[in-house]
Amino acid sequence: MEIKTVYTDWKNIDEKLRNKEVHIIAFAEIGKSVFRTYAEFIGEISHEVMINYCNQANRMYGYITLFPLMTLSAIARKYFRKEMSEPEKVQFEKIIRSIFKLDTVFIKSKHLIFNFTCAVQNKDYIVECINTVAKEFEHPKSEIEICEIWLDEEIFVE
Repeated sequence: MEIKTVYTDWKNIDEKLRNKEVHIIAFAEIGKSVFRTYAEFIGEISHEVMINYCNQANRMYGYITLFPLMTLSAIARKYFRKEMSEPEKVQFEKIIRSIFKLDTVFIKSKHLIFNFTCAVQNKDYIVECINTVAKEFEHPKSEIEICEIWLDEEIFVE
């Protein structure tokens, strides 16, 4: 699996999401967020349903996915809003592993995009965790990319 630093092909991202060419992972936040934007405006998911999805992920301290409706998933916001304890780090790694498994086995998207655009905590750990899990999921489709946009900083290592 090739790990790239920044997803540059944002042209027609709405169409790519509708066609399930990309799987976008954000954090479960009800306010102005990547998850809400894609869910409501591209997926045409009602505000009430989107709030329920976010609340579910946040109550479980896990993640939710809108697949098969659309290839959009969200991780509980607590992992991004305060420093993680060691047990929370273990849980976060399980979540990342589950997302990779979901994409590899069921979604099979061309691009896996972690878009955590926001001022968040735990950046170093999140990057390390995603890179570590990505290496475990060698996949025959070399066009899969692990990438993100994070305040215009390149954070994933090659």
